[in-house]
Amino acid sequence: MRFARVVRDRGRSAPGWDITLLQQANATAEVRRARDDGATPAAGSGCSNDPSRPAVEVFVGDENHPVNDAGGDGHACFTAVTCLGDRRVQVRSCSAPPALLVGRSGAELVPSTPCSVGGAVVDDEHRLLVLSAAAYETLPRALVVLLREFPSRFLRTDPVTLLETLFADIPVGSAALISPIATITPADRRNPQESA
Repeated sequence: MRFARVVRDRGRSAPGWDITLLQQANATAEVRRARDDGATPAAGSGCSNDPSRPAVEVFVGDENHPVNDAGGDGHACFTAVTCLGDRRVQVRSCSAPPALLVGRSGAELVPSTPCSVGGAVVDDEHRLLVLSAAAYETLPRALVVLLREFPSRFLRTDPVTLLETLFADIPVGSAALISPIATITPADRRNPQESA
């Protein structure tokens, strides 16, 4: 396999979150503890700043852009997602595409415009896809077809398999697929009375 790295972190680094990273040459995808500088999330982002809920940051970017440490990650072109313990995310993009929040009814950009900050709740029926600029520029056709024709497949497919499939013919870029670890099992959803 030609991928530099495909890693699935199911709650180990980010309690409550299932994070899968795909990183190729000249790109970066990593998970790290969120900064503890007391910064308040952007107004209207829908994100809390509750110190009792651990937060992690997921960075996705391309290393072939000038390094200026604009986001604290050493990359001028990146998207960073802060995953909070209450299933909320804060997404900020810096010269990079926004993330895609995908659900059964479709997909929306978070934030709604590039080079800004936005927030969302990622529940059991959603996945957040973060692509580096190089990947985003190369993937649109395959991604549009998948999201338009097969949104339930996007939500059900194993995260590692999904990213490997999307990047099968793409030699550049990086990505992250983020979803909460389900607190209710599929069996519980079908028959809530059996779980009581």
